[in-house]
Amino acid sequence: MPKEITAVVCSFIKPEFVDKAVGVYMEAIDNYQNIKGCLGIQLFRKANRPNEFMVISKWRSISEREEYLASALHKEAVEELKHYRQNDPIMNNFEQITIKDH
Repeated sequence: MPKEITAVVCSFIKPEFVDKAVGVYMEAIDNYQNIKGCLGIQLFRKANRPNEFMVISKWRSISEREEYLASALHKEAVEELKHYRQNDPIMNNFEQITIKDH
């Protein structure tokens, strides 16, 4: 059985576009509710650096996460955000380690 994963994406937004980027993020997060395999998503902003964002999402499997990354919905959000970003986002996928795994 595939392991659940947690995806973490960190982005730096140009300060003058923070409000617009938040709007794009919130719309994308609203759409996540209907994406196959997505178990939840949260948006965070760094407290002392309000143009640094982190999106944390949970997925049933890495394959469902990859399926979403290839989707038109994801590509549309990325295309819109690229105008607001200072650089490319940093994306990582993590598996939880439990006592029974060790």
